[in-house]
Amino acid sequence: AMSGFQLFLDSASLAELEKYLEWGVIDGVTTNQKIFLMERGVSFEQRIVELCSAIDGPVSVETTSHDYHELVEEGRYFSSLAPNVVVKVAMYRNGTGLRVINTLASEQIQTNATPLMSARQALLAAKAGATYVSLFFRRITDAGQDAEREIGTCAELLQRGGLQSKIIAGSIREPQAVILAAA
Repeated sequence: AMSGFQLFLDSASLAELEKYLEWGVIDGVTTNQKIFLMERGVSFEQRIVELCSAIDGPVSVETTSHDYHELVEEGRYFSSLAPNVVVKVAMYRNGTGLRVINTLASEQIQTNATPLMSARQALLAAKAGATYVSLFFRRITDAGQDAEREIGTCAELLQRGGLQSKIIAGSIREPQAVILAAA
């Protein structure tokens, strides 16, 4: 069951994932290009496949293009590597991200809208069909906004609107923020 509170490991290290899986606390993985670069001697594709076979849960993989058609192709390709791949799609001011999410969702490809700074953005991504909406806790706080309130408002609106998207509280820098976001 994919309900309730989940913890995602922000890593591209297979050794790290295997270590924490033994603790029984990790439900999924989020990665990005920057952390993939720290992994040596393994191709990007191979590591995605390894991470996806190590865990049953979602593994978020970041797209790197900026053009609608390229993003959709990239999303389709990542999704073809393993059934539990979730395609990370950036929110663009011009709506490209929403268009990509909508297209991929129509093809039953899971997506993670990122990096979101408000419940307003998250709601749009959810309406477009995002599987996950990633609200960036620390970045929201750094921007002088109330991250707990944005996450709470988002959760309430998703529930009230009958939207299926799940919230990921990303950009967590200190352990206490996990509890604040969860609450």
